[in-house]
Amino acid sequence: MPADDTARSGFSVNTLVAFDWKVKMVGASNDLAVVNKPLADLSLTVKDATALKTHNIELGKSDLDRLIKTLESANESIQKFSSK
Repeated sequence: MPADDTARSGFSVNTLVAFDWKVKMVGASNDLAVVNKPLADLSLTVKDATALKTHNIELGKSDLDRLIKTLESANESIQKFSSK
């Protein structure tokens, strides 16, 4: 999409340029239900039209599982589209 079309549509393409992740265990919390719960920390560096931006996300197991399934589905769609 040319730059002038991007400005008119309000739509821009962001590109993931780097990511990092780590897993941690929450040992204490104000909410006792959260104690000893594994969490994944994702750090995503995204390039938009003007700059690099880092987004930090903390996910519990169910949210991480849902994200993985969504990314796998997106990858399958891309593979099908690319093979045509």
